[in-house]
Amino acid sequence: MGVKIQELIDIAVEKGVSAWIEYPPLDDFVIHVAFVGKEEMFRMTDASRRTKWVKHTKTEEVDRPTLTRKWATKAILDWKGLTLRKLRELIPIKVPKAELDMEVPCDEDNRYTLLFNSTAFDVWLTEVSTTPEYFIEETKRRKESAEELKK
Repeated sequence: MGVKIQELIDIAVEKGVSAWIEYPPLDDFVIHVAFVGKEEMFRMTDASRRTKWVKHTKTEEVDRPTLTRKWATKAILDWKGLTLRKLRELIPIKVPKAELDMEVPCDEDNRYTLLFNSTAFDVWLTEVSTTPEYFIEETKRRKESAEELKK
């Protein structure tokens, strides 16, 4: 019996592999990102397809809001450090000066809205959550930190 790499990936995704990763353009904005993997992304995309009739012709398209909501729920577990001031750099919003330092909570609607409206954040999240190297590096850092604490 040989090793099946896909089975190992599926187990990792099912058990949940995640890492806190800083969003490089914004200081102190860190996102708890889950490893989703390309295969899971394809599954979510397929599950978000809808059939549409255009001039008596059946076409299939991805329902972007549905896919984005699934993606946001699966890939973004939490975040820290997103203020309204920083959010203005991701999406065009108007905020009173007195509220600029207000923290934006990481709830289902905010994850979806940020992902749906910020192309730069969407591209970054897609890259990070489907690239194993980010999670391998985080695992190495955790192991090294644990070894340092034992000393």
